[in-house]
Amino acid sequence: MVRKQVYIHQEQEILLKRVADRSGTSEAELIRVGLDHVLRGSSGTLRDPMAWERLKDAMARCKRAGRARPERAGGGSVRRRWIREELYDRPVLR
Repeated sequence: MVRKQVYIHQEQEILLKRVADRSGTSEAELIRVGLDHVLRGSSGTLRDPMAWERLKDAMARCKRAGRARPERAGGGSVRRRWIREELYDRPVLR
């Protein structure tokens, strides 16, 4: 591991200590998890900076073709694999 020194706001310090105490995890581990979340995104894979541009292009192609959903590479439309209510089940650190 590499040692880094960071500055955080007083409010962040208070919340970080609270979450670490409640979870039984070190503050350093929580910071590493948060950093992983930012660098890799919630999907667990490295973020692709061009993904938004490709998505916008796909949406524009669908609009021109009169389709509501983009097609998969092998054919058929892409369906979402979640329902709206599941978004509210995600944990939030406060």
